[in-house]
Amino acid sequence: MAEEPEEDAESGAKPAPANPFRYLSLVLLILLMEAAGGYLVLDWVLPPREDVGRKDKKEAEEKRMQAEEDPLYYEDLRDLVVTPAPAQMGYLVQLSLALEVFPPAVIDELTTRHDVLQDLVLQTLEAFPVEAFRHAVKTPIKEGLRQALNKELKNGEVRAVYFVEFIMQ
Repeated sequence: MAEEPEEDAESGAKPAPANPFRYLSLVLLILLMEAAGGYLVLDWVLPPREDVGRKDKKEAEEKRMQAEEDPLYYEDLRDLVVTPAPAQMGYLVQLSLALEVFPPAVIDELTTRHDVLQDLVLQTLEAFPVEAFRHAVKTPIKEGLRQALNKELKNGEVRAVYFVEFIMQ
C-alpha cells in the first residue's frame, strides 16, 4: 500500500485539477431554498397589505367617532342682556349661553373673535319676539343662533346652543 502513491508519483500522472463550478448548482439550490423559506415565513408573519389599510381606516374612524362623542363647549357668553323685538313692551332678558362646537379649532376662533360673535348673538336675540322667549324649549331661538354663528365661523361649526342661565323680566 505504501508503494501505490509512489507509483503515481513515478508514473508522472497528476491528479485532475478541482473544477471551481462543480459546487455551483449546490450553492444555487441552497440559495433558492432559503429564499423560498424566507418568503413563506414573512408571508405567514406579516399580514397582507389590504388588512393593514383596513385596520388603519377602522382606527381613524374610531378616533373620529370618539372625538365626535366627546363634545367641546364654549361657555364665555355670560350675562347677556337683551330687549326682545317689540321694545315698547319693556321686557328684559338676561341669559348665559353654552355652545357645543366641533372641531377644537373653533374654540380658538371663538375666543379670538369673542366681541364680534357676542354682538352677533345679541343682534340675533333682539330680532326674536317676546313670545319666542316664553316657550320652554326655545327651539327657534337656538336654531337661529346656531345658523347665525355657523355663517360667521370659518374653522368649524356650532352643533348646539344651550341656555345655561335665563331670566326674563
